[in-house]
Amino acid sequence: RLPSTAAQEDDFAFFRCDACSATFFKVNKTLVERFRHRKKALQSYELLDLLEEICDTMFTKNEFGVKQHEGKKYLFGPGVIDHIPDKGFGQMGMGDYD
Repeated sequence: RLPSTAAQEDDFAFFRCDACSATFFKVNKTLVERFRHRKKALQSYELLDLLEEICDTMFTKNEFGVKQHEGKKYLFGPGVIDHIPDKGFGQMGMGDYD
């Protein structure tokens, strides 16, 4: 039997990868939309400001949620591969978490 922390880590393996994919999708999309025609490189403070804005405002319950199937949890939303297509989902979490 796996220790509870190892089992829990295994339950969230896809979730962590999905969260990373969703984050880079949002970062790339925003950079392209805002700076596509820019000739000079972004300053480091501009990139940090952009990342803070993305993290503060662009991950909402209206776009992202969690699917649970056969004991595994999967993030779904823009930029995330659907690991269990054609399956319904249950929105996890309670209350207003925006």
